[in-house]
Amino acid sequence: RLADMDAEGIDAAVIYHGRLNSLIRMPDKEFWYRCVDVCNEWAAEWKEAAPDRLFPVALLPTFLWPEPTRDYLQKLQQLGYKAIDIPVSPKGVRYNSLSMDPMWEAIQESGMPVSFHIGAYIQYSGRGSLGANLNANLMPFTGLFGQLVFSGVFDRFPGLKVVFTEGGASWVPGTLENADKVARDYASELRPKLAHKPSWYWHHNCYTTFMEDDVAME
Repeated sequence: RLADMDAEGIDAAVIYHGRLNSLIRMPDKEFWYRCVDVCNEWAAEWKEAAPDRLFPVALLPTFLWPEPTRDYLQKLQQLGYKAIDIPVSPKGVRYNSLSMDPMWEAIQESGMPVSFHIGAYIQYSGRGSLGANLNANLMPFTGLFGQLVFSGVFDRFPGLKVVFTEGGASWVPGTLENADKVARDYASELRPKLAHKPSWYWHHNCYTTFMEDDVAME
């Protein structure tokens, strides 16, 4: 990998664990937790070949059990991790639930940014389904941003830093325009009440990454 990075002129790489995400389908979630833990430990050893160039992102398994998040984050920091990742829409998990607050609080306390990375979700079948699914998978974050903002996560945890990864950047302007409109037009109905416009939280708490996005650059 380092030889390839040298050939490409890449000084450092932030590395996500694509295959590990697919293990979430395992029915035995306690065994799944142990598998994630082993993978995080392995990647921490692997990066020591070039710790100033290789920066793997740890998968945080406690989104299923928020209470032990603080202890697990301390372990990850001791292993040298700088960032964590959780799935976009794990089955049965609602990131807007108050039961998730111990996780958000611990992440804020750690100072580590939390990433959401695009995944492979099969929504469509039949003719043209490959292209349709890929197209949807590459821009999955509008609803997630709204879920975090309108549930008051950023009001309760203003130090939280969220990174929306590999889903492009051109989705952001339209999302912020729509979210601000919803906050304005439905102000009397929304619960909880927000301290700021949704776009404010974007500029204070959120980041996005892109590879090719001419529309966003313009």
